[in-house]
Amino acid sequence: ALDAFVFLANINNPVNSLTTKEIQDIYTGNITHWNEVGGTNTEIRPYQRNSNSGSQELMESLVMKELTMLDLPDMIIFGMMGMINQIEYDREGLGYSVNYYTQYMVRSDSVKLLAADGEYPDFNTLKNREYVYTTNVYAVIREDLDKSSTAYKLYE
Repeated sequence: ALDAFVFLANINNPVNSLTTKEIQDIYTGNITHWNEVGGTNTEIRPYQRNSNSGSQELMESLVMKELTMLDLPDMIIFGMMGMINQIEYDREGLGYSVNYYTQYMVRSDSVKLLAADGEYPDFNTLKNREYVYTTNVYAVIREDLDKSSTAYKLYE
């Protein structure tokens, strides 16, 4: 299956798109205000996930590559839902998660997805791998799993 690593902003934030370079510059501290990327003259609050989370691993491998992220202990969010909650109430916040979680499990009308490198993460851009952070998702099941089980039905 396909999923995507997505960037989140509050619905009231005027920024709708970031480039990979802008994201890297925000998370290394080279860009600090939204007006540097087309928004208002307010400070960007770049939230991160805890170091042992899948989202953080995706951020480091897909986006940051070899770059070192800011060391901001007060900006670390534990739990995927925590990131959504934080962005809901912080107009200057920037966060990240996986598309499936944000769109199908805990969708919030107060949080929007940002386009990355000019492509918005939606069904078609993921299917066609046009969205830059599209990634594969693998499911592993036991060979002897009961075919009527919920896990098997999800697998199908």
